[in-house]
Amino acid sequence: MLLEEWRLQSSVFGGRRFAFFPVLVFLLSLGFSIAALRFSTLAGAALADGMNFLSVFLGLGAGAAALSSSDALENVLGPTNFLVYSSRTLPISRRRLFAYFIVSDLLYYTVLFLVPLGAGLAAAGVLTPRLLLMPVFFGAGAVVSSVFAVSSLRSPGTPVSYGVTGRTMEDVSLVSLGRAAGGILKPVFSMGVVAGLFVGLTSYFPAAEVFLKNPSLSFSALAGITSLSVYNWLNRFDDPEDYAYLPVSQSQLIEAKQRAYTVVAGPLTLVFLVPFLAVSSPSSWVLSLVTAASTVTLTMGAASLITGLKPNSRLYDSAIFLKYLVLNSLFVVPLLALSVFYTPQLLILVLVLSGIAAAAGLLTACRAR
Repeated sequence: MLLEEWRLQSSVFGGRRFAFFPVLVFLLSLGFSIAALRFSTLAGAALADGMNFLSVFLGLGAGAAALSSSDALENVLGPTNFLVYSSRTLPISRRRLFAYFIVSDLLYYTVLFLVPLGAGLAAAGVLTPRLLLMPVFFGAGAVVSSVFAVSSLRSPGTPVSYGVTGRTMEDVSLVSLGRAAGGILKPVFSMGVVAGLFVGLTSYFPAAEVFLKNPSLSFSALAGITSLSVYNWLNRFDDPEDYAYLPVSQSQLIEAKQRAYTVVAGPLTLVFLVPFLAVSSPSSWVLSLVTAASTVTLTMGAASLITGLKPNSRLYDSAIFLKYLVLNSLFVVPLLALSVFYTPQLLILVLVLSGIAAAAGLLTACRAR
């Protein structure tokens, strides 16, 4: 299984580039640790606690159970088959195979993430016994993910009738997300990570405190970035080839994904925006909602145009990711800057820019079809 993991990742990203990944993690950990110690109010002990907290989530993802569980075990990866599914053809239990899978991934991701993260923090001068707890928290996260996976083995899937209308395909996307282990909690967690990062940066880095002048407007400018995960998850559980036998065009599929994205991303964005509205001036509430709606719409158009129905793989292509980043930044960066210097005199300018962003999102969404 260790060899299988290496072959899979190296075939996707290239052997040398993937082998360099732990070095990159170490450099990022070292750079962030040095920056935090010099330019934030965080102490070394707090950074170590943060690494322990991060280790829990790395453990959750190590077995690919908390995020994939029944979906992976039902082999939605198409023709790809892994050793963890060998119980279908070999006289070995699924639980035993899964136990091997968890152990192999613990070893694999310890080398890939845990060791370079801890080494980066230690190299920055944070030498505390708390770092020794990283493997403990990492293992705890892996145990939780394994519980999710074992539970999913017993959970029957909900039968889905695949129709041929655009509305039915939208329903299929929503049902597929809901029936997956974790369901709607997947995009909630993904968006929560970005929201938490915004809070952390503005709380502990004095240079980022400028965004707290109007936190709801600042976060609304970033709402599109947080909602990208929704489009990724909606395209996570099926493949365009799955619909090849149906009289459904790719245009209809993309339109269905766009509608499903709107149904999920709209309410979720509002949920995460409400706490920022609560600490902002009431005079900026409507403006923040308009800005959030425009950036969410922009993300829908940009993601569907540039990545199509395969955002989870295409966004790993540096050229494609750069195109997406540039298109989003054309509107998000100016809106973020305006949130810092916002005064009532800039109201019209923010509304106009938000309107242009929304129009760009709708145009790119139509072109994607």
